[in-house]
Amino acid sequence: MLPDWGYGHVYTVVVVNCTFSEAVNSENSGGKLFLEASTSGAGDKNLNITDRFEVLNESPGDINMSLLVQSLKYDYLYCGSSLYGGLSPQRVREWIAYHVRLFGKRSHFVIHDAGGVHEEVLEVLKPWMELGYVTLQDIKEQERFDGYYHNQSHGCK
Repeated sequence: MLPDWGYGHVYTVVVVNCTFSEAVNSENSGGKLFLEASTSGAGDKNLNITDRFEVLNESPGDINMSLLVQSLKYDYLYCGSSLYGGLSPQRVREWIAYHVRLFGKRSHFVIHDAGGVHEEVLEVLKPWMELGYVTLQDIKEQERFDGYYHNQSHGCK
């Protein structure tokens, strides 16, 4: 993977998803999780560096195992793309109403405000927030960081 030189930094954001074939720390006895990261040559095929570092260190009893056996709070939890641009309050109203009806009473929607939730859109979201269907997170400052992305057209109506 080559770095994103557009920002003048020598690093790139990477998301790591850990999946294990068997239960990890099922006895709640603690342990460590290590990550191995390799350049695999990247842009220089003659260079291959692998780093190994500790990313998690759990002490015995750190995990509340009862959380893993409780019934889930929601049947559906939606966490979509960041909202920015000139959003239509009517379109947002229709989208929320449709999806709450589609997914049911045990659904929840996490909405990331990257500048698109102006006063009129906020007025549409408030009743849904009060009913417990919507959580609004202000992420406007995240655009300053390299990992931020835009996944919505400006001026969506």
